[in-house]
Amino acid sequence: MSQPEPLSDMERYKLEYKELGDSIRHFSTVRATLTTFLTTAGLVCLAVMTRVESGGIYLLGVGLLFLCSALFVSLSFSRRTETHVLRQIALRDWSHDPGRQTYPGSMKMHDPKRPAWWWIEQEEEVRRRMRKDPMNRLLFLVVGTVILLVLLAIMFDKQLRHALWPESPEVITAAEMIR
Repeated sequence: MSQPEPLSDMERYKLEYKELGDSIRHFSTVRATLTTFLTTAGLVCLAVMTRVESGGIYLLGVGLLFLCSALFVSLSFSRRTETHVLRQIALRDWSHDPGRQTYPGSMKMHDPKRPAWWWIEQEEEVRRRMRKDPMNRLLFLVVGTVILLVLLAIMFDKQLRHALWPESPEVITAAEMIR
């Protein structure tokens, strides 16, 4: 049985470029879907927290857990997306003049042609691109603001504190100490 002919660099380029594009779309869709779901679930838990007779502290914990999970999911899938985008850019740059450059090859960690520090440079570029992403910025703003508002509400609102800890004795808040 004969061996199949190896793909030419241009054929490999077309296959890899399409595969990277598919992965980028997949990561982006998963990020948007999971982030939206987890953020909504977290905000609903925090909104319901004050309207229940008991268990408010559990809803607070679950709500904050959902919000932190949304942040983690968004950053994780943003990193994957940006890594694939950088790979696709390298392939595109190669395609403009394939005769002048060698084929970019694989971006796997074990590639013996790459210097040992290449992944550090790539990670810096990935992080730079992630910081520019408007979805990441918006999510940090939303999650940070919600956590800050919840902490301020717990500090300054007797009714919320009572909803969270109904059996606890009254505690003097910082606002009451100022008066």
